Amino acid sequence: MYRFFQKLANFMYGRYGLDNLGRFLIVIYIMLAIANIFVIGHIADIVLYGVQMLLLVVILLRVLSRNTYARQRENNFYLKTFGRLTPNFKLLFRRIKDIGKKRYRRCPNCKSVARLPIRRGHHSVKCPNCRQQYRVFILI
Repeated sequence: MYRFFQKLANFMYGRYGLDNLGRFLIVIYIMLAIANIFVIGHIADIVLYGVQMLLLVVILLRVLSRNTYARQRENNFYLKTFGRLTPNFKLLFRRIKDIGKKRYRRCPNCKSVARLPIRRGHHSVKCPNCRQQYRVFILI
């Protein structure tokens, strides 16, 4: 088994590998594969399968590419375009996870989000980012 991994490491030497854009494309590929299960109709099935195969080829070409500069430019463009959405999704999932335990309130000064314990009533909160005090009301 060690020899297999050694040969794989030698093969991948100098190649670009997987990055954030590659992971995103893999997620899109999996979503298309799941959607293809539920599609009814021969033409739509063929179109979805074709898009899946095209996406798979793009993923493999990006992973196995030796032109790292071009792949880094593509990844940086992806991060500039969609990177701003990632913190919002992380906050949304964290809020869903803490739905019965914590409350989230924005600071009126710097707009950062503070995570507060559930205690009913008016409270004075110190912003963890800008250190300004502000008042919040927690109903439940």
